[in-house]
Amino acid sequence: MHQDSLSSNGSSNGEELQPLKRKGGPGRKQTDEEPATKRIAQVRVNARAYRERKQKYLQELEATVESLKAGTAEANALRDRVAQLEAENQQLRQAQFGLFDLTSAPLVAAPLLGMGEMSPINVDPLLQLTPDLLPGMQFDTFTGMHPDWDLEQLLGGNDDLRALLNTCNTPLPVAPSCEQVIQPLFSGVMTKMKAIPSLKDKPELVDELVRWYIRNLEFKTREKNPLQCRISIGRIKKAQTKILDVCSRDTLDTFLAEKMFQNVKKEYDINFEVNYPDPFEFVKHLTLLPSLSGEKATIDELCGLYECFTINKEERPVTDAKIHAIHSALLAKCTTSSDIDTVKFTFDCLDDIFSL
Repeated sequence: MHQDSLSSNGSSNGEELQPLKRKGGPGRKQTDEEPATKRIAQVRVNARAYRERKQKYLQELEATVESLKAGTAEANALRDRVAQLEAENQQLRQAQFGLFDLTSAPLVAAPLLGMGEMSPINVDPLLQLTPDLLPGMQFDTFTGMHPDWDLEQLLGGNDDLRALLNTCNTPLPVAPSCEQVIQPLFSGVMTKMKAIPSLKDKPELVDELVRWYIRNLEFKTREKNPLQCRISIGRIKKAQTKILDVCSRDTLDTFLAEKMFQNVKKEYDINFEVNYPDPFEFVKHLTLLPSLSGEKATIDELCGLYECFTINKEERPVTDAKIHAIHSALLAKCTTSSDIDTVKFTFDCLDDIFSL
């Protein structure tokens, strides 16, 4: 029987039993010829890759945590802002509905209360209302009609509105004049010149000179007609001559005065020779006047006399007399008041320029 069982298992005639072969699992099959060091190296590579994946995963977790923290802080800030806006909204609602008291004075003035009783057809009484019967629209009058109103509550603690009301109630400052801006520049010059011994008893001469210094700089600042600058220069030269005449008795005082003149000329570019138009051009412009259109020869002669007056100092008295004679002749030719005023103004300017 035992032999039958053996024969059923595939053996017969005394053959030995063979072990059953099993199929191998997935993966690489290790061979007996593979060295042990290769397996150790592979384990190390796998361990290193695992550590790198773990480190990357931890970094991503940390970044996620930081973003969640930032989102939480932003959410808290938004909650605080929403709470602040809700509180402001509540204050505005209280100010809107809590200020008006039905027992207080009405918003409409008394003369207008009877308008509702008028007939819609009869509009004559409406046309007879005078401006003094209308309600005041100014802020002071409006607040005076409602002394029970709390302006602090009306403003709702808003400092910007309070500052705006204060600004509206403050009068606008008056802009300083050009002379007020320029005058402080010459305060030191005035003080030093009045300290000169020869000028202590003549402060009016210094005041006159400084006044024309200011006018000259004012004309330049305002870009006035260049002729005005020439006028101020003529007055400056005349005022300087008066001061030098007073200081002529003392050499040191004369030196100090001339030094002050040079300093002012250098500091404020008061140039007597350049940067100004030829004054003779203003004499030639007189031919453009209707009354003097035919007096070109006389005006050319006047220009020649002015040139002679500038060059020949010995003949100045004779030249001065001829110049004024031509002045009188040209004024007599003028037929309109505007031409007369223009000619007089031109001659006055030229007299100041040439110190006639």
